Amino acid sequence: TITNPRRKLAEWTVRQFVAQAIHRMHRGLPNARKLKELRSHATATKYGCSADQVPRQWEAFLVELQRRINEDPRKLCAWVEYEMRFRIHPLADGSGRLATALTAWLMSRAGRAIPPYAYLSRDDLHSALRSGREAFAAHYERVCFGDPEEIARPGPNPPEAAVA
Repeated sequence: TITNPRRKLAEWTVRQFVAQAIHRMHRGLPNARKLKELRSHATATKYGCSADQVPRQWEAFLVELQRRINEDPRKLCAWVEYEMRFRIHPLADGSGRLATALTAWLMSRAGRAIPPYAYLSRDDLHSALRSGREAFAAHYERVCFGDPEEIARPGPNPPEAAVA
């Protein structure tokens, strides 16, 4: 496992968790060393800051996350997801997986249930990300922490069966 069972989750720093998560995510992949490096011009994506800004933005993110580690985990998870998936997108491969791992760790660390990521459709997630931080946070909190049965339930007027 990522965490050492002899250490409490609260004892892990953000940097320790991130280093272990990145290492484990890329284990056994071809070109793993290159994939887990910070994004560069050679590994540009459609999301994130410019490749020149990635090291500085990534460092600022890690410092800010450590500073905010004891805040409301739901709001903190929405912030982490937005920063990792959209604003910075720090890794050549695995920024989304790292965001998911970080939010699961933050919720576990706070003694809370891990968000039900199955309810985050990729299209809805990317649309919400492009809507801005506040809109994304509202979407993320509603989908991840709202009533899962209500989220999966059809709208008020489900389509009627065709009558022959």
